[in-house]
Amino acid sequence: MSTDDRPSPEEPAAEARLVAARPQLPPAARDRLERRLLGRPARRPRPWRLGAAVTAGLAAALLLLAVAGVAPFSSGPNPSATSRCRYVAETVEVGGLTVPRGGAGTVTVAPRDVTRYVRRCP
Repeated sequence: MSTDDRPSPEEPAAEARLVAARPQLPPAARDRLERRLLGRPARRPRPWRLGAAVTAGLAAALLLLAVAGVAPFSSGPNPSATSRCRYVAETVEVGGLTVPRGGAGTVTVAPRDVTRYVRRCP
């Protein structure tokens, strides 16, 4: 520089050449150098943050569906969940061998009534 503090015409061109010729370190080498000189720990990606964000987003979406009343998240009555079936007592006459008590040892075939509970659906 000259003594009058005005830049000479060659100085901007020289400065541009120096900036263009500046060496660039690869990112991995730069990180190693910074860690060694400054003592900073390396930045590692944290995949648990992404997982937590996805989980929170899904929970918010399910909550929104539940509030909107979309099945199966609604709290209203679900017609397919109720059963209109009933158990009905049904008496059936069944034939079988009966042994009479105190008889002369005779065996007779006599019908008897059996009650069963049967499921009936309309």
